[in-house]
Formats: sequence, structure tokens, C-alpha cells
Amino acid sequence: MTAWLRMYDQPHVRAANENLWAGTCAALLAEGCAAPATLSRSDDCWAVWRDPDLVLAQTCALPFSGILHLQTHLVATPDYGLQGCPPGYYRSHIVVRADDPRSHPREFHGSKLAYNGEDSMSGWQALRDWAMRSGIILRPTRKTGSHEASANAVAKGAADIAAIDAHTCILLQKSGLWPDGLRVIDNTEPRPGLPLITATKHDPDLIRACLQTGLDGLAAQDRDALGIRSLVQFDVKEYLAA
Repeated sequence: MTAWLRMYDQPHVRAANENLWAGTCAALLAEGCAAPATLSRSDDCWAVWRDPDLVLAQTCALPFSGILHLQTHLVATPDYGLQGCPPGYYRSHIVVRADDPRSHPREFHGSKLAYNGEDSMSGWQALRDWAMRSGIILRPTRKTGSHEASANAVAKGAADIAAIDAHTCILLQKSGLWPDGLRVIDNTEPRPGLPLITATKHDPDLIRACLQTGLDGLAAQDRDALGIRSLVQFDVKEYLAA
């Protein structure tokens, strides 16, 4: 059995994630549903998402719309109350160095791109869509593995531009990990946020109800740290259309 909440797990929110899972796990056990006592922090996200006994995990919208919607059940989507986004939606900030004299998107044609991975909606696909709408081509020169590393690559001059998940920006700023010397020049279009999934053997309605119980039982400081306003129920079709 696996429970995994690594998508938003910066240092200052790890205890809050553990507390959220503790409340959720207790609710699941009370309903007679087996659940792991602690969260996994495995780096092998695909193994987690495809675990046939997965109880709960958060994934990215791109893997979910690409294949995981056929292999898992959608449980819910957290709403982080992000500015400029409908409930349950998110977007990415397009960041460049603060001292870069360019300001219009078209001026960044041919610039060096830092991105976290090709399976990321917020750091890869959303930026490609933004570049297409802006009429430019970017050179993917640095695959970093994380939004934090992409932001640092731009700040240090190893790349010119990157797209950083807006909620990740907030978490990095709160934890003191956001690098100095960056500015936002634009935003990607809002899309349905990072979905929570469970294995097909589990009842997503039960998982959602128990997760809501865990969320309701959080202390105010933990809710503030996580930034979760509510749980939104999207139809899978909304992800496939995004």
C-alpha cells in the first residue's frame, strides 16, 4: 500500500502533509479500509502512480491526461486559491532574470529554456503552449528535474526562461528557497490542477470522503502551510480537454 504527496512537499510543509495523511488514514481505518501508517517519499513517481494497491497520490495533469486516467481513479483536485485561477485550477509563472533587459515574450525567441521534465504540465507543456501563442521558439537546454532547480538555473544564468508552477512559487518563497533575482513576465493559461488519484481497486468516493475528514481536522497552521482551500471534483474529461 502506498500514500504519496510529494508534488508539493517543500521542507516547511512536510509536517503538515504528514498530519493531513494521519487524519485521512485514521478515517480510512475507521471505515474498514486498509491504509499505510505513513507517507511514502519515494523518488520513483511512476512506480507510485502505477502501484496496483495505491491508496492516494497526487500526480501531474500531463501524466494523468496521457495515461493514468486509464489506470487509476480520480479522487479530487485540491483548490489552492491561486490568483487568476478558477477553483481547482492552477497556472505557471513565466520567470526570467530580473536584470534581463527583455520584457515582451517575443523578445525571448530562441532563448535557453530550463524545464523540470517532459512529463510536466506546468513546467513543460504549458510553457510550450505559451511559446506557441507568443509566436516564439525556445531552446530546451537544461532539464532540471524540479521547479526549484529550474528557477535556480535561470537565476544563475544557466538558462534564460522557465515556467514555474504558481503554487510551488508560493511554497518556495515561504520556505526561503526561492532564488533572488527573478521576475515574472507572464503567466500560462489556467488549467485543472494536480489531481489526486487512487488505484482502480479502491472506491474514490470513500477515499475522497476520508481525505475531506483529514483536511477538516487539520490545525489552522497546517491548513495555512498547505494552502488547500477545498477539494474540487472534476470530470476526467476536463483534464483530457485541457
